[in-house]
Amino acid sequence: MNLPIKTKLIVDIVNVGHGDCTIITWENGIGKEPWHCIIDSGDGKSETVKILDEVISERKIKKFDLAILSHFDTDHIGGFTYISRKIKILKYWSPYTPAFENYLWLFGQRGKEAIERAKALEDLLAMEKVIMESPVDGCSVSPCHGLKLSIISPPIKLYEKLLDGTNIEEIFNDYPTFLGDLINSDNYFYDEENVRSKIRGLYSRVVSGVIKRDLLKEADEKSSESINIDRTKINKAQVCQKGKIEPDFFGNNILNDTSLVLKIEVWTGTKWYSLLFPGDLENWLYLVAKHPYTLKSDFYKATHHGGRVYIGKNEAQDELVQTIRPDIAVISANGRHKLPRNKTRNSLIRWSSTVFCTQKRSCEYFSIDGSIPMEKDCCADIYNCKPAGDRTSFELEQNKIVANSQSCQGRHSAQVYPIIQFEQHLIPDSKVLTLLSEGEIEQHAKWVVKKLNEIHLERIAKLDFFGSRPIEAREIYDRALQESRLLTMSQLHQVFEYGFSKNKFWAASDGYRWNNWDYAYKKPTLADLKFIWKVIQSYDIFVL
Repeated sequence: MNLPIKTKLIVDIVNVGHGDCTIITWENGIGKEPWHCIIDSGDGKSETVKILDEVISERKIKKFDLAILSHFDTDHIGGFTYISRKIKILKYWSPYTPAFENYLWLFGQRGKEAIERAKALEDLLAMEKVIMESPVDGCSVSPCHGLKLSIISPPIKLYEKLLDGTNIEEIFNDYPTFLGDLINSDNYFYDEENVRSKIRGLYSRVVSGVIKRDLLKEADEKSSESINIDRTKINKAQVCQKGKIEPDFFGNNILNDTSLVLKIEVWTGTKWYSLLFPGDLENWLYLVAKHPYTLKSDFYKATHHGGRVYIGKNEAQDELVQTIRPDIAVISANGRHKLPRNKTRNSLIRWSSTVFCTQKRSCEYFSIDGSIPMEKDCCADIYNCKPAGDRTSFELEQNKIVANSQSCQGRHSAQVYPIIQFEQHLIPDSKVLTLLSEGEIEQHAKWVVKKLNEIHLERIAKLDFFGSRPIEAREIYDRALQESRLLTMSQLHQVFEYGFSKNKFWAASDGYRWNNWDYAYKKPTLADLKFIWKVIQSYDIFVL
């Protein structure tokens, strides 16, 4: 009789104030030693390091199999120097440092210090012979049984753009970060003579979505060429004023938007449980366009300490939470920089997430009319929040999750809450939401075009020269089921309408219910039209 393997996942969200530090312990029931990972390390101050020490000691961590720096910011990188001197690190992941080195003069003081810290840390890790890598979208590894790690952002094309330096003002002059040209950028690098040596070096070290770091070769590539930038084209003052950014933070959105977005999946013995760690990512345009289905996660470490998020130019908190739909969301913040935002908290609650925070409410706040208080941007100000302890821990075993602290707001919980009036929250019409829906419909429309072409060719093969009737939605729907494409009939009608409006194919209703769009057919190609015209000309027909 085979007994089920007993697994345990422990997630420690360490309270490092305004910053991030997560320690993950995975026991797969097979290996003798647990797998340990640390994601970010706080700001490195003495009180933070003390708390880190306590967690490391309690979990009996002798080594970190993987240390991850999500992005270059002082409140994420500060503790790694201490950790690397205290505990053995086997592998280190971070963004690709050479992509940012040429812009030290351009970043605000905060960003400049973070990049310099990252370089110093890499030199230290190189002396310790730590394996250093920069994973990009497409990286997927399984370091041990029952565990999968995937990086779904940033795309390598973003590093290429930074290394090239051409039209770099497009990135630095925009807030939120300009990412639109990356979405449709499916072209790959080719070994051409006019490509910069740094870009050539970047691609020469890429293996299965992972850039293998080589500090010596990177230094040689840096010294062999320089990027000439017209500094007059970058208006730092205007960008700071428009985005309400302090000068010391100029360019931080670019560092945030090159955050390693990590998806962790663990096999609990009965199902795969997923966790999403997006660093401080602000602009989710690339991810929503490229990985809309991958984003769905059971556990979500809220991005940017509960700050603003964008899809393109539009603020899109509800749309993002609706896409991820986490059962558990954790926010790491302490009220600094007015974070977490009340809108973030309310959005998570609105979409039925259980919300945990590294702070704890000191008071309850109710409006007389029963509405949720919105007059303050930061929920820490509304609820007079205080530090909640040294960490918030979650232990996942098979079908249960145990948390060591109360949630800020629970979807389902045994704890006792004060009497609260629940209200239905209606999400107003949103251009961003419409855009997202169109993005999904666009993918289905491309598939429909492919199916219509297939059916047309099948009919030609059968020598059916006496006409080709319109293709019914039911036939397309049946093919969708065969290919495990999840589409309801009403959704397919919506795709038909969209495809017709975008001139992708012909479509029509059944004549009785206009919104049903029950028929479709492929558009004729130029060759088809020439053939039709040739046939018409061969007959004695007067054509207007």
